[in-house]
Amino acid sequence: MAFSPDEKQMIKEALSLYVQLASQQYSPQQVEGVAKIIRGIVTKLDTVQVDGEEGAVKPAGISDEWYEAVCIACEKLSSSGCADSITSKFPGKCDPILKYERTKMLASR
Repeated sequence: MAFSPDEKQMIKEALSLYVQLASQQYSPQQVEGVAKIIRGIVTKLDTVQVDGEEGAVKPAGISDEWYEAVCIACEKLSSSGCADSITSKFPGKCDPILKYERTKMLASR
């Protein structure tokens, strides 16, 4: 599934309006729960492929350096992001990135 940049922006704006409306009707604790869910949705929305883009999507929490040096060559990267279960829970803690960082640290000595 892919969205145009305008569609992504419209979804973000709609979610923002929803939080504003929820704050008028719900208790502060309920609003915080809704806001937490919406932050998760917006984070996922930022990783969704945009119409016209080719290739894989950079996983959330992965730096541009890691993506370019490690992720692009990784077999677990797909058009929907990283398929590694460790990376989805702990971005940057997969073996290829840890090896890259260890090699980079040793090279700087």
